[in-house]
Amino acid sequence: MAMSYDDPHRVLLLMRLVARAQDDPLFLKQMYCLAHTQSSQDEMEVPSMDFLASPPRSPSDYGTDVHVDPSRIMDIIMLNSFEGEFKDDNQESKTWFCGLYLIPSLINHSCHRNASRLIVGGTMILHAATDIQKGEEITITYISTVAPLELRHKSSLAMKFGFKCKCKRCIVEDSLRHSLSDVSEMYCNLHDKAFDEVRKAISLVSHPPTESSFSAVAQFRSIFDRVSSRIRSEYGLSEIERKWIMAGYSSAYLGKWLIRGYIARFSKKPAIWDDTIVEVVEALRTTIPGLPHTLSLITLIVAITQRLENKHEIGKDVFKMGLAECSGIYGNLRSDVCIKLMEKSTEVIPFF
Repeated sequence: MAMSYDDPHRVLLLMRLVARAQDDPLFLKQMYCLAHTQSSQDEMEVPSMDFLASPPRSPSDYGTDVHVDPSRIMDIIMLNSFEGEFKDDNQESKTWFCGLYLIPSLINHSCHRNASRLIVGGTMILHAATDIQKGEEITITYISTVAPLELRHKSSLAMKFGFKCKCKRCIVEDSLRHSLSDVSEMYCNLHDKAFDEVRKAISLVSHPPTESSFSAVAQFRSIFDRVSSRIRSEYGLSEIERKWIMAGYSSAYLGKWLIRGYIARFSKKPAIWDDTIVEVVEALRTTIPGLPHTLSLITLIVAITQRLENKHEIGKDVFKMGLAECSGIYGNLRSDVCIKLMEKSTEVIPFF
Protein backbone atom coordinates (compact mmCIF):
# COMPACT_ATOMS: atom_id res chain seq x y z
CA MET A 1 0.00 0.00 0.00
CA ALA A 2 2.92 2.34 0.80
CA MET A 3 6.52 2.19 1.96
CA SER A 4 9.05 4.59 3.47
CA TYR A 5 12.78 4.44 4.15
CA ASP A 6 14.83 5.65 7.14
CA ASP A 7 11.56 6.86 8.64
CA PRO A 8 11.68 5.54 12.25
CA HIS A 9 8.65 7.56 13.38
CA ARG A 10 6.70 6.49 10.26
CA VAL A 11 5.73 10.08 9.46
CA LEU A 12 6.50 9.78 5.75
CA LEU A 13 4.60 6.48 5.60
CA LEU A 14 1.58 8.14 7.22
CA MET A 15 1.70 11.07 4.79
CA ARG A 16 1.78 8.75 1.78
CA LEU A 17 -1.13 6.66 3.04
CA VAL A 18 -3.23 9.72 3.87
CA ALA A 19 -2.56 11.30 0.48
CA ARG A 20 -3.58 8.15 -1.37
CA ALA A 21 -6.65 7.61 0.82
CA GLN A 22 -7.85 11.13 0.07
CA ASP A 23 -7.74 10.38 -3.66
CA ASP A 24 -9.04 6.81 -3.53
CA PRO A 25 -12.09 5.95 -1.35
CA LEU A 26 -11.75 2.22 -2.09
CA PHE A 27 -8.14 2.30 -0.88
CA LEU A 28 -9.35 3.92 2.35
CA LYS A 29 -12.07 1.31 2.93
CA GLN A 30 -9.59 -1.49 2.27
CA MET A 31 -7.11 0.01 4.73
CA TYR A 32 -9.84 0.30 7.34
CA CYS A 33 -10.23 -3.49 7.16
CA LEU A 34 -7.03 -3.63 9.23
CA ALA A 35 -7.19 -3.45 13.02
CA HIS A 36 -6.28 -0.11 14.60
CA THR A 37 -6.53 -1.17 18.26
CA GLN A 38 -5.64 -4.38 20.06
CA SER A 39 -9.24 -4.94 21.13
CA SER A 40 -10.55 -4.54 17.58
CA GLN A 41 -8.49 -7.45 16.27
CA ASP A 42 -11.03 -10.05 17.42
CA GLU A 43 -14.08 -7.94 16.64
CA MET A 44 -13.50 -6.95 13.03
CA GLU A 45 -15.03 -8.98 10.22
CA VAL A 46 -12.57 -10.57 7.80
CA PRO A 47 -13.23 -9.06 4.35
CA SER A 48 -13.74 -11.16 1.24
CA MET A 49 -10.90 -11.68 -1.20
CA ASP A 50 -13.05 -10.09 -3.92
CA PHE A 51 -13.18 -6.86 -1.93
CA LEU A 52 -9.45 -6.92 -1.20
CA ALA A 53 -8.30 -7.75 -4.72
CA SER A 54 -10.96 -6.39 -7.10
CA PRO A 55 -12.17 -2.85 -7.91
CA PRO A 56 -15.82 -2.01 -7.10
CA ARG A 57 -18.48 -2.44 -9.74
CA SER A 58 -19.77 1.11 -9.52
CA PRO A 59 -18.92 4.37 -7.75
CA SER A 60 -21.72 3.70 -5.24
CA ASP A 61 -19.68 0.79 -3.87
CA TYR A 62 -17.22 3.30 -2.43
CA GLY A 63 -19.72 4.47 0.15
CA THR A 64 -19.66 7.74 2.02
CA ASP A 65 -19.54 6.40 5.56
CA VAL A 66 -15.77 6.55 6.02
CA HIS A 67 -13.48 9.55 6.36
CA VAL A 68 -9.73 9.97 6.37
CA ASP A 69 -8.55 9.88 9.98
CA PRO A 70 -4.75 10.30 10.25
CA SER A 71 -4.79 9.17 13.89
CA ARG A 72 -6.54 5.91 13.01
CA ILE A 73 -4.22 5.35 10.04
CA MET A 74 -1.18 5.78 12.30
CA ASP A 75 -2.63 3.20 14.68
CA ILE A 76 -3.12 0.85 11.72
CA ILE A 77 0.53 1.38 10.78
CA MET A 78 1.77 0.61 14.29
CA LEU A 79 -0.20 -2.65 14.49
CA ASN A 80 0.18 -3.92 10.92
CA SER A 81 3.30 -2.59 9.22
CA PHE A 82 6.31 -4.72 8.27
CA GLU A 83 9.84 -3.45 8.72
CA GLY A 84 13.40 -4.55 8.03
CA GLU A 85 16.82 -3.55 6.75
CA PHE A 86 18.73 -3.97 3.51
CA LYS A 87 22.14 -3.08 2.19
CA ASP A 88 23.41 -3.04 -1.39
CA ASP A 89 26.99 -3.14 -2.67
CA ASN A 90 27.25 0.66 -2.82
CA GLN A 91 26.18 1.26 0.77
CA GLU A 92 28.32 1.41 3.88
CA SER A 93 25.37 1.19 6.26
CA LYS A 94 22.00 -0.52 6.15
CA THR A 95 18.77 1.20 5.12
CA TRP A 96 15.74 0.74 7.37
CA PHE A 97 12.36 0.40 5.70
CA CYS A 98 8.77 0.16 6.79
CA GLY A 99 5.78 -0.79 4.65
CA LEU A 100 2.07 -1.42 4.97
CA TYR A 101 0.69 -4.38 3.01
CA LEU A 102 -3.00 -5.23 2.83
CA ILE A 103 -3.39 -9.01 2.49
CA PRO A 104 -0.19 -9.98 4.39
CA SER A 105 -1.44 -7.94 7.37
CA LEU A 106 -4.45 -10.26 7.61
CA ILE A 107 -2.26 -13.37 7.92
CA ASN A 108 -1.98 -14.60 11.50
CA HIS A 109 1.19 -15.38 13.43
CA SER A 110 2.29 -18.87 14.45
CA CYS A 111 5.51 -20.04 16.09
CA HIS A 112 5.25 -23.02 13.74
CA ARG A 113 4.24 -21.21 10.57
CA ASN A 114 3.77 -22.77 7.14
CA ALA A 115 4.51 -19.78 4.89
CA SER A 116 7.55 -17.60 4.36
CA ARG A 117 7.85 -14.01 3.21
CA LEU A 118 10.51 -12.19 1.22
CA ILE A 119 10.52 -8.47 0.42
CA VAL A 120 12.09 -7.50 -2.90
CA GLY A 121 12.00 -3.77 -3.57
CA GLY A 122 8.49 -2.76 -2.57
CA THR A 123 6.98 -6.17 -3.23
CA MET A 124 6.34 -8.80 -0.58
CA ILE A 125 6.43 -12.36 -1.87
CA LEU A 126 4.55 -14.90 0.24
CA HIS A 127 4.88 -18.58 -0.55
CA ALA A 128 4.39 -21.95 1.05
CA ALA A 129 7.37 -23.04 3.14
CA THR A 130 5.96 -26.54 3.50
CA ASP A 131 3.00 -28.51 2.18
CA ILE A 132 -0.29 -26.74 2.99
CA GLN A 133 -3.52 -28.68 2.84
CA LYS A 134 -6.73 -27.32 1.34
CA GLY A 135 -8.63 -25.44 4.04
CA GLU A 136 -5.56 -25.09 6.29
CA GLU A 137 -4.85 -21.60 7.59
CA ILE A 138 -1.78 -19.86 6.16
CA THR A 139 0.46 -18.48 8.91
CA ILE A 140 3.69 -16.49 9.16
CA THR A 141 5.89 -15.36 12.07
CA TYR A 142 5.87 -11.83 13.48
CA ILE A 143 8.91 -12.41 15.70
CA SER A 144 12.01 -14.59 15.76
CA THR A 145 10.82 -18.05 16.75
CA VAL A 146 14.31 -19.53 17.18
CA ALA A 147 13.98 -19.06 20.93
CA PRO A 148 12.30 -20.72 23.93
CA LEU A 149 8.68 -19.96 24.79
CA GLU A 150 9.44 -17.31 27.45
CA LEU A 151 11.67 -15.29 25.12
CA ARG A 152 9.11 -15.47 22.32
CA HIS A 153 6.37 -14.21 24.63
CA LYS A 154 8.60 -11.36 25.83
CA SER A 155 9.32 -10.35 22.22
CA SER A 156 5.62 -10.43 21.40
CA LEU A 157 4.79 -8.23 24.40
CA ALA A 158 7.56 -5.78 23.50
CA MET A 159 6.17 -5.47 19.97
CA LYS A 160 2.70 -4.77 21.45
CA PHE A 161 0.83 -7.16 19.18
CA GLY A 162 -1.92 -7.50 21.75
CA PHE A 163 -2.15 -11.28 21.80
CA LYS A 164 -0.46 -14.31 23.30
CA CYS A 165 0.36 -17.01 20.78
CA LYS A 166 -1.50 -20.27 21.34
CA CYS A 167 -0.26 -22.27 18.38
CA LYS A 168 0.35 -26.01 18.74
CA ARG A 169 4.03 -25.45 19.45
CA CYS A 170 3.35 -22.90 22.21
CA ILE A 171 0.76 -25.19 23.82
CA VAL A 172 3.25 -28.08 23.94
CA GLU A 173 6.02 -25.90 25.38
CA ASP A 174 3.63 -24.34 27.89
CA SER A 175 2.81 -27.83 29.18
CA LEU A 176 6.53 -28.25 29.91
CA ARG A 177 6.97 -24.78 31.41
CA HIS A 178 7.64 -26.11 34.93
CA SER A 179 10.14 -28.80 33.90
CA LEU A 180 12.06 -26.39 31.64
CA SER A 181 11.78 -23.23 33.77
CA ASP A 182 15.39 -23.34 35.05
CA VAL A 183 16.98 -23.83 31.62
CA SER A 184 14.66 -21.26 30.07
CA GLU A 185 15.75 -18.68 32.65
CA MET A 186 19.42 -19.52 32.04
CA TYR A 187 18.91 -19.16 28.29
CA CYS A 188 17.40 -15.68 28.67
CA ASN A 189 20.21 -14.58 31.01
CA LEU A 190 23.07 -15.92 28.87
CA HIS A 191 21.79 -15.23 25.36
CA ASP A 192 23.23 -11.74 24.85
CA LYS A 193 26.57 -12.58 26.50
CA ALA A 194 26.98 -15.70 24.36
CA PHE A 195 26.09 -13.77 21.23
CA ASP A 196 28.81 -11.19 21.95
CA GLU A 197 31.36 -13.98 22.48
CA VAL A 198 30.46 -15.59 19.15
CA ARG A 199 30.87 -12.27 17.37
CA LYS A 200 34.27 -11.88 19.04
CA ALA A 201 35.39 -15.32 17.88
CA ILE A 202 34.35 -14.57 14.30
CA SER A 203 36.02 -11.14 14.26
CA LEU A 204 39.28 -12.56 15.66
CA VAL A 205 39.51 -15.46 13.23
CA SER A 206 42.96 -14.37 12.00
CA HIS A 207 44.29 -14.61 15.58
CA PRO A 208 41.72 -16.81 17.31
CA PRO A 209 41.75 -17.06 21.09
CA THR A 210 41.39 -20.37 22.87
CA GLU A 211 38.03 -22.02 23.35
CA SER A 212 38.32 -21.56 27.13
CA SER A 213 37.95 -17.79 26.63
CA PHE A 214 34.22 -18.17 25.99
CA SER A 215 32.62 -19.01 29.32
CA ALA A 216 29.11 -17.80 28.43
CA VAL A 217 29.04 -19.92 25.27
CA ALA A 218 30.17 -22.97 27.25
CA GLN A 219 27.32 -22.48 29.72
CA PHE A 220 24.98 -21.82 26.83
CA ARG A 221 25.89 -25.16 25.26
CA SER A 222 25.20 -26.95 28.55
CA ILE A 223 21.64 -25.60 28.37
CA PHE A 224 21.10 -27.31 25.04
CA ASP A 225 22.47 -30.59 26.35
CA ARG A 226 20.19 -30.47 29.39
CA VAL A 227 17.12 -29.63 27.30
CA SER A 228 17.93 -32.36 24.79
CA SER A 229 18.27 -34.91 27.59
CA ARG A 230 15.03 -33.87 29.26
CA ILE A 231 12.81 -33.87 26.19
CA ARG A 232 14.05 -37.34 25.31
CA SER A 233 12.91 -38.58 28.69
CA GLU A 234 9.53 -36.82 28.53
CA TYR A 235 6.77 -39.35 27.92
CA GLY A 236 4.05 -38.47 25.46
CA LEU A 237 6.08 -36.12 23.25
CA SER A 238 5.94 -36.92 19.55
CA GLU A 239 9.03 -36.64 17.36
CA ILE A 240 7.85 -33.36 15.82
CA GLU A 241 7.14 -31.90 19.27
CA ARG A 242 10.69 -32.73 20.37
CA LYS A 243 12.01 -30.96 17.27
CA TRP A 244 9.93 -27.86 18.04
CA ILE A 245 11.52 -27.60 21.49
CA MET A 246 15.02 -28.37 20.23
CA ALA A 247 14.73 -25.63 17.59
CA GLY A 248 13.90 -23.12 20.32
CA TYR A 249 17.20 -23.87 22.06
CA SER A 250 19.24 -24.38 18.86
CA SER A 251 21.28 -21.21 19.34
CA ALA A 252 22.62 -22.66 22.59
CA TYR A 253 24.18 -25.46 20.55
CA LEU A 254 25.24 -23.43 17.53
CA GLY A 255 27.25 -20.88 19.53
CA LYS A 256 29.72 -23.48 20.77
CA TRP A 257 29.74 -25.19 17.38
CA LEU A 258 30.62 -21.95 15.57
CA ILE A 259 33.37 -20.96 18.00
CA ARG A 260 34.99 -24.39 17.74
CA GLY A 261 34.80 -24.14 13.98
CA TYR A 262 36.19 -20.64 13.65
CA ILE A 263 39.03 -21.33 16.07
CA ALA A 264 39.94 -24.45 14.07
CA ARG A 265 39.30 -22.53 10.82
CA PHE A 266 36.92 -25.31 9.88
CA SER A 267 39.89 -27.42 8.84
CA LYS A 268 39.42 -30.61 10.84
CA LYS A 269 36.37 -32.80 11.15
CA PRO A 270 36.88 -33.71 14.85
CA ALA A 271 37.06 -30.04 15.78
CA ILE A 272 33.67 -28.99 14.47
CA TRP A 273 31.63 -32.01 13.48
CA ASP A 274 29.26 -34.23 15.38
CA ASP A 275 25.95 -35.88 14.58
CA THR A 276 24.03 -33.30 16.60
CA ILE A 277 24.49 -30.61 13.96
CA VAL A 278 22.41 -32.59 11.48
CA GLU A 279 19.79 -33.14 14.18
CA VAL A 280 19.69 -29.39 14.91
CA VAL A 281 19.30 -28.50 11.23
CA GLU A 282 16.49 -31.01 10.87
CA ALA A 283 14.77 -29.52 13.94
CA LEU A 284 15.04 -26.04 12.43
CA ARG A 285 13.70 -27.23 9.09
CA THR A 286 10.75 -28.89 10.82
CA THR A 287 9.95 -25.90 13.02
CA ILE A 288 10.73 -22.91 10.78
CA PRO A 289 10.91 -24.24 7.21
CA GLY A 290 11.82 -21.96 4.35
CA LEU A 291 13.77 -19.49 6.49
CA PRO A 292 17.08 -17.88 5.38
CA HIS A 293 18.34 -18.55 8.94
CA THR A 294 18.20 -22.28 8.24
CA LEU A 295 19.52 -22.01 4.70
CA SER A 296 22.53 -20.00 5.88
CA LEU A 297 23.40 -22.72 8.39
CA ILE A 298 23.14 -25.40 5.72
CA THR A 299 25.23 -23.26 3.37
CA LEU A 300 27.94 -22.99 6.03
CA ILE A 301 27.92 -26.74 6.64
CA VAL A 302 28.12 -27.44 2.90
CA ALA A 303 31.09 -25.10 2.58
CA ILE A 304 32.80 -26.83 5.50
CA THR A 305 32.14 -30.35 4.28
CA GLN A 306 33.65 -29.46 0.92
CA ARG A 307 36.91 -28.69 2.73
CA LEU A 308 36.98 -31.90 4.73
CA GLU A 309 38.50 -35.18 3.59
CA ASN A 310 35.29 -37.09 4.26
CA LYS A 311 33.07 -34.54 2.56
CA HIS A 312 31.12 -37.12 0.52
CA GLU A 313 30.29 -39.14 3.63
CA ILE A 314 28.98 -36.11 5.52
CA GLY A 315 27.83 -33.90 2.69
CA LYS A 316 25.33 -36.26 1.10
CA ASP A 317 22.61 -35.82 3.72
CA VAL A 318 23.40 -32.13 4.19
CA PHE A 319 23.05 -31.46 0.46
CA LYS A 320 19.64 -33.13 0.50
CA MET A 321 18.55 -30.83 3.32
CA GLY A 322 20.02 -27.84 1.49
CA LEU A 323 18.09 -28.62 -1.68
CA ALA A 324 14.86 -28.98 0.27
CA GLU A 325 15.48 -25.71 2.12
CA CYS A 326 16.27 -23.80 -1.10
CA SER A 327 12.96 -25.01 -2.49
CA GLY A 328 11.20 -23.75 0.63
CA ILE A 329 12.72 -20.28 0.24
CA TYR A 330 13.09 -19.73 -3.48
CA GLY A 331 10.33 -21.94 -4.87
CA ASN A 332 10.67 -24.86 -7.24
CA LEU A 333 14.16 -24.18 -8.54
CA ARG A 334 16.11 -26.84 -10.37
CA SER A 335 18.50 -28.75 -8.12
CA ASP A 336 21.56 -27.47 -9.97
CA VAL A 337 20.42 -23.88 -9.38
CA CYS A 338 19.92 -24.61 -5.67
CA ILE A 339 23.42 -26.07 -5.42
CA LYS A 340 24.89 -22.94 -7.00
CA LEU A 341 22.96 -20.76 -4.57
CA MET A 342 24.39 -22.70 -1.64
CA GLU A 343 27.93 -22.80 -3.02
CA LYS A 344 28.04 -19.08 -3.87
CA SER A 345 26.48 -17.88 -0.62
CA THR A 346 29.29 -16.24 1.34
CA GLU A 347 27.43 -14.26 3.98
CA VAL A 348 26.53 -16.26 7.06
CA ILE A 349 23.37 -14.85 8.60
CA PRO A 350 23.76 -14.60 12.41
CA PHE A 351 22.24 -17.59 14.13
CA PHE A 352 20.99 -15.72 17.18
